Amino acid sequence: MYKGKSIQSAGGSGTNIAKTMCKLFGEVKFISAIGDDLMGEILLKLLPEPSRCNITKWPGYSTSSCTVIVDQTGDCKCMLRDMEMQDQCETGYYDIEFNHIYKASVVIFDDNLPLKIMERIFFFASRFKVPIFYEPTDLKTAGKPFYNFLPLSTKLIRLVTPNYDELQDIVKSEWGELLIVDREDLNNVEETLASVTYTLIHIAHRFDCIAVNLGQTGIVLCINSSFNPYTQSLFVNQKYIFDPTERTELSKQIIFFPTPNMVKGFVSDSGVGDSFAGVFFSGLLKEYTVTQSIGLAFHAAGQAVETFEIWEDCEVWKRKMDDFKKEGYFNEKLMFKSQQIGNTHGQCSIN
Repeated sequence: MYKGKSIQSAGGSGTNIAKTMCKLFGEVKFISAIGDDLMGEILLKLLPEPSRCNITKWPGYSTSSCTVIVDQTGDCKCMLRDMEMQDQCETGYYDIEFNHIYKASVVIFDDNLPLKIMERIFFFASRFKVPIFYEPTDLKTAGKPFYNFLPLSTKLIRLVTPNYDELQDIVKSEWGELLIVDREDLNNVEETLASVTYTLIHIAHRFDCIAVNLGQTGIVLCINSSFNPYTQSLFVNQKYIFDPTERTELSKQIIFFPTPNMVKGFVSDSGVGDSFAGVFFSGLLKEYTVTQSIGLAFHAAGQAVETFEIWEDCEVWKRKMDDFKKEGYFNEKLMFKSQQIGNTHGQCSIN
C-alpha cells in the first residue's frame, strides 16, 4: 500500500470548455450524460448550476471516468478508463436531447464524442443552419469528424482549434500520405512556423478560421482574407457573420501571435488548451474582435498553467481591450496572404 492524495474534478475537454464559457459568457447549454450513481451526483455538483439542466441520467450505467495516477513530479504513471456509457453510444443507445440546437448561435464539440452522437449533431446543425466550432483533444482522433462525415463536416465546421499534432491528423483526413510533413522540434520556432504555415495552406480551404495552439510559443491564426481580425468580430447580434450553408472563401491570411508572457516553472499544462479555447470562444460570442479574444485567451491559458485552475478573473486584461485591437501590439507576424488557396492534390513534402 502506498500513501497518496486524491483529487476529484469534473473534467474532459467539453466539460472544461463549458465551465469556462458558463463563467464568462453565461448562456451555455452543456449536453452530456451521466450514470445513475454516486459519481454522477458528484459530477453534477462540481459543474456550475446553469450547466446542469441538459445533462441526461442513464439508469443502469456507471458515469464515465478516468483515474490518473501520477508520481511526486506530476508525471502520469497509469490511467484507468471506464467509458461504458460512451461505448454504449457507439452501439446505438443515445437518449440525449438535441432539438434546442435551433436556438444556438454556435455548437461546440470535441473528438471524444461517439460517431453516432456526432452524426446527430451534424443533422440538427445542418437542419437549423447553425455553425460548428471544433476543439480537437487527441492527435490520434483529431480527424475523426472528417474521416467519417465528409463533405458535411467541412461544410458545417467553420472554426477549429488544434495543436500542432492534431492539425497533422486533420490534414491527413483529406490528403492521406500525399502530404508528408516531418515532425518538427517545437522548440525551434522558425521551423515550426514554416511547417504550420505549409500545412495550413493545404487545409485552409475547408474552414473560415483555424487557430493553431503552439503552447508557450503562441497561436497561428488562419482566417479569411476579407476579414479584419483586429476590428471585426465573428458574431454580430449573436449571429455568425459567415453563412454556414455556403462554402468558405478561398483567400486566406495566416498570422503568428507569439505568447506575450512565457511562463517558467509551471505546475502542469493540463487544461491549458481547454482554457484557451473556452475563453477564445467566449470572447468571440461576446462580439469582441478576434485579436481581443486571442489576448484574453492568452491570459487565461497562462493562469491555467501557473495555478492548475481554470481561469476566472480577467479584470486587468479587460483594461487592455483597446490595445488588443492595435495591429502590432502582440508583435505578431504575417506569415502568408493570398487571393486564393486551392486544394489540388499532389506529392508534397517539408523538411
